This record gives sequence, structure tokens and C-alpha cells, in this order.
Amino acid sequence: MMRGSERRRGAIRKWLVLFSVWGVVSSAMAGCVNKPVVQGRETLKVMAVDENQFMSRYGQFFMLQHTNVDIQIPSMLQVYSVEKSNLLEEISDFIDRERPDVLDLNLKQYFQLAAEGKLLHLDPFVSGHEFDLERLHPYLTELLRAGSQRELYGLSPTFSTQALYYNKELFDRYGISYPESNMSWQQFQTLVQRFAGQRNGDAPLYGYSSMSVPMDQLIRLMALSRQLRLPESSAELSLLQAPAWNQLFKEVVSLYQSGAAYDQHRDFSQSKRGLDSQLFLQGNSAMTIEDSSYVYLLTNTGKVNWGVASIPIDPQFPQRGADYVVPHIYAIHAQTPNPELAWSLIAFLHSEETAKMNAKVSSTGLSARRDVMDAKKEFYEPFYSLRPPTDLDVRLDTTEDLKTLQTISEQLYRVAAGELTYEQAMSMITAKLSAVKSRGSADGSS
Repeated sequence: MMRGSERRRGAIRKWLVLFSVWGVVSSAMAGCVNKPVVQGRETLKVMAVDENQFMSRYGQFFMLQHTNVDIQIPSMLQVYSVEKSNLLEEISDFIDRERPDVLDLNLKQYFQLAAEGKLLHLDPFVSGHEFDLERLHPYLTELLRAGSQRELYGLSPTFSTQALYYNKELFDRYGISYPESNMSWQQFQTLVQRFAGQRNGDAPLYGYSSMSVPMDQLIRLMALSRQLRLPESSAELSLLQAPAWNQLFKEVVSLYQSGAAYDQHRDFSQSKRGLDSQLFLQGNSAMTIEDSSYVYLLTNTGKVNWGVASIPIDPQFPQRGADYVVPHIYAIHAQTPNPELAWSLIAFLHSEETAKMNAKVSSTGLSARRDVMDAKKEFYEPFYSLRPPTDLDVRLDTTEDLKTLQTISEQLYRVAAGELTYEQAMSMITAKLSAVKSRGSADGSS
């Protein structure tokens, strides 16, 4: 049995190792941003959804550099503890009440607070501190420029988007050319159809399947690339009868009707849960659309000889259509008494050294700094190649939009299954959406 003194010495050795590692990291990170000149102790209040995650990923290292700065994170438990009818309003009230210096926001919160004048304009800090904005992914920066003046109110060190993964072995087996970045949705559909009716041993083989992008999300991606808008009220339901929407719907139905595409969400029993249920990982699907974390999964499972291309585009809107997920945008509260110190934290979050640390953690997403991804450029280049829709474009990401897409896909899937004609499905879609949107209008006016 280990004696008490031995246990204490062991614990001391562990702490010495830990602090020596922190010392190396902090020394390596020194100079990544200019330290602000402050007198005495300073407190920087940060609004963060997950205190432990923020402190372990960023806060502790920032305080190692700024030894006279304490980071305080007020609890947001009350904001997220119960379902809120208007979360954005709750967060706005939280900011007014707690008055944090730095805000951790998602995209919707960011755009709303920028429009309300609650965020500090960052362009003067960028120019005043000679911050190299060009090191950051330009499409991400473009996305974060808000309003008609395209002003920058926040920065994000990471983001996520999707790409088209393909099984090289299956394409080679059937003598089919690999998918290419910037190919059209029509070219994608042709590739998917090439695998219709094929088998992989005893199992059916599909041209396309995805756990993350089933039919409703595939419709959304195709609509984003074509800048199509969904109806917001019952009076706008005629939008879905427009030629562009009808063409899109019929293209999607054709994919699933042929048996070349498979929607696992329609046949997903308890026994099929987990990675073993994913047809692409089994080698039974030629293509799938997933986000960048799938690179880590494929690299570590080693089950598939794979390649990756950008998601398809619409030729009328080249290089546009990617769906960026930006869960952590760091902005400065317009009423902060510590704007320079707040900026020093944001600059630190976007430094090369911090980006290199983030790149080693698969769950952080893609780095805003492409230079740290150069070693794996062949894997990650497709994720950076397409522009996302901005706040001035159609985004199709509201709760109402997603429910509408789900209603549409439910009926179109019945067409693909032979249960309804296309005309019957469109009539049912119109009826269901009319009832939902009319009820929503009545609730809003009461």
C-alpha cells in the first residue's frame, strides 16, 4: 500500500508536470497578441454557455498570459434550464442584467444583437491593433459582416460545414469518374443514379445515403444553392408551385424513387443504431454528405477508401450554397467599460497558437485560420471552397422553415414509395402548411 507521504510526493510530481506543460504552452503562446497595459487586477466578464469548456479551452491559457486578469463567467443555467418561447429575448435580457464584456453567441443571436446595437463595431480594433484579418477564412468573415453596411461585430475561431464524401473503391469497381468539387446538382444526381439496382454482395448498394442529410435536409441544401425562399404565411404558399421549386421536388423524388438514394431516417430501428448503421461506413453507399468531423471518423475507422469534394452547386450561383454552422461567435458588448481588454481576449482566441491547439481537438470543427489546416489540405480544402449565405440572403434555418421542409419531405417520400402521385402530394403539402400557418397567424394576432 502506498504511504501518505508517497501519495503526496506523487501528487506534487503530477502538479509540477502539469504546470511545466502550461509553462511551455504559455511561453509558446506569448506574443500571439499584444498584451494590454493594465494596472492592478482586472476582471473580464464573459458570457459563455459552457463555463468548463470555455475555461479549459481558452480561459485558463488566456489568464496565464494575462496574470493580472480574472475571467468571470455568470451562470446561464436559468436561461437554458426551461424551454423558452423566445430564447433570443431571454439572452438579450441576460446581457442587460449581467452586462458581460465579451459575448459567446450563435449566428441568430449575433445578427439580432448586432441589429439592436448591442455589439461593438470591431473594424476599428482590427485596424488599430494591426490584427491580420486576412489570415482568417474570408468567407467566414464575409458571413459575419452584418447589416446593409456589412460591418464586423464579432469573430469566430471555428465553424463547421458539409462536404460530399465518396467511396473510391465503389467508383473504381463500376468505372465511374470520382465526384468533383463545384459539380452541379444535376451531375450529382446522374452519379447517384449510376448505382441504382446494384448490389454489394448480399446487400443493396446505394448511390447516396446520409444520417445527417436525409431528404428534408437535402432539399434544404439544394434550395440554398438556388436561393429559393419558403413561404412564411398561408398567403405565400403559391411559392411552392413555382417552376424552380417544382423542378427541385421532382429531382429529389426521382433519386429516391429509383432506389439509388436511401433515407435511413425512414428505416431506422433500434437494432440499427450506432456507427454500424451507416451505409457509407459499411461500404454500401457510394456517396454521403456529412460535416468535417466525418474526416476524423473515416481516418480512424479505416473501413473505407474515401475521397471528398465540395457539396454540389447551382451553376447560376457558382461557389455559393454551403451551410455554415457557427456556434461560437465572440463579440464585445457595446456598453463594456473594458473594450481594449475584451478585444485582447478576442484576438487571443483567433491567434495562430490557439488555432493550433483547437486543430488537435476533433470536436472544435474547422479552424477559421486555414494556415493551420495546410498539413491536411487535401481533406479539408472542399470545406473552405464555397460561400455561405449571409444575413441578407435566404438561409432556410428558422424553426418554421425546418418544420416546413419536414412536412414537404414526408409527402414527397410517399410519392417515391408509390403511395401518392406528385399532384396528390403537393395538394396535401399545401393543405397541411395552410393549416399550420393559419393557426400560427391566429395565435400571433390573439
